Amino acid sequence: MIYISKFKKDIWPLYVPPLPDELFSSWIYRLISNHRVNSDTFVKNYLHQKLFERNNDIDDFPKEEIIKTIKEHTPCKTEELIELFLSSYNSSIIENNTPEEISKSIQFLKTKSFNNRRNSIVFCPGCLSKNTPYFRKKWRLTTSIVCVECNSYLLDYCPGCNAQISYWNNKKSGEITSHISHSIAICKCGYDLSNFFSPLSPTPTEMEYQKYINSTIENGFNLHTQYSFTYLNTLLFIAYMLKKMIKSPRFKKRFDKMYPELDITIDVPLYDWNVIQKRQLLPIAYNLLENFPKNIKEIFPKKHTVRKEFKQLPYWFEKELLFR
Repeated sequence: MIYISKFKKDIWPLYVPPLPDELFSSWIYRLISNHRVNSDTFVKNYLHQKLFERNNDIDDFPKEEIIKTIKEHTPCKTEELIELFLSSYNSSIIENNTPEEISKSIQFLKTKSFNNRRNSIVFCPGCLSKNTPYFRKKWRLTTSIVCVECNSYLLDYCPGCNAQISYWNNKKSGEITSHISHSIAICKCGYDLSNFFSPLSPTPTEMEYQKYINSTIENGFNLHTQYSFTYLNTLLFIAYMLKKMIKSPRFKKRFDKMYPELDITIDVPLYDWNVIQKRQLLPIAYNLLENFPKNIKEIFPKKHTVRKEFKQLPYWFEKELLFR
């Protein structure tokens, strides 16, 4: 510790400030790596180890004890720290800021299930190659499939070893630790994620989709609705129904007529989709809403009943399913 008279407190000597839109775990990893120590040692001494052990949600909500400790040893203000967590999106993506609703609305960092790709960290190789590499909050949103700044697809696996990415790893004892490397962009296999270049680029529709989603979340509304969370919930509902109805020969015939080049087979639930699976259906759901209600009427069965998983569908959308 180094006492800084300006702040009137002891500061971690190799402190690094959070970067714009940075994820909490990304910032903590960079902070620990900058001190050149193993993360379990740092956590034991400074960050309430019990709150990190076997923890699946260190990026979800700010925990009071951790926030207090970090404030005591960094120049960070409470507001800055709260912004590092996914719950800071609040009413932009959900109506009620509850753990249940947030868990259904955004993808979280997982520190246990490393055999499941859907729990992987999502990233943009182009962004990781710029200046100081770090992981963005917005990449973790269910609706994120493209980086509009780099005009590239987001990835949720390492191109070098084809495994999911995690800069946090669990020991068998339950203590979390991270592989110490020169950069957060280095996979544990040694592959530099920032060096990856994909020969494929997002389509104009995918770029248009992502820009519209980003704008909706940033503004809190869009042309369809005055509340962004109602639009996002409707978007996910349409994608969910497309995935479900694609198994019906009658529906598939109508779907193939509208989207002849798509061949979709997704067997996992909506909130378990990986980036590639989301890329298949979310832009289509966006396209159906852009032409609302024309395409919805053509592709959805009449008098469709909304399942209980989607309680917040707006009336302007639901009436097109129930009353026609």
